[in-house]
Amino acid sequence: MTGVQTCALPIFWLGLYDGVQALLGKPPYPVIQGELKKTPSESLGLAPGDRVRVKPLAAIVKTLDVRNRNRGMAFDKEQSIYCGQEHVVHARVEQIIEEPTGKMMKLPNDCLILKDVACRSCYSEKRIGCPRAIYSYWRECWLERAGSERS
Repeated sequence: MTGVQTCALPIFWLGLYDGVQALLGKPPYPVIQGELKKTPSESLGLAPGDRVRVKPLAAIVKTLDVRNRNRGMAFDKEQSIYCGQEHVVHARVEQIIEEPTGKMMKLPNDCLILKDVACRSCYSEKRIGCPRAIYSYWRECWLERAGSERS
């Protein structure tokens, strides 16, 4: 992928911050904790080429359940890096390979990937320094239209 940036926060400082937080009995950065039992859906009718803005983290957290999921899709700490930024919809994802079984699975709900938006491996435990840079999956309720023209 082109245009994917690396972590803004050096791994050393992130580790130091999280270490101090652990000693104080507090959560690591960023804090994401949903509270819903039933999560909302929002349809914006987004298509490849549409320009979107990722909603602020506080707004996204309000759409998550206690497992930090919206209708089964997890919102990962790595995605919080993109909150407030504008991006272009790269594609709608309608089916994926289910890793445990290796079978093709049709997704029952909206799922988007954004151009040049991938996991940077900055915050998640056991992934710091991971070079894979895989696309993040997004729900439409985590996004808002940034303009009417397509890129």
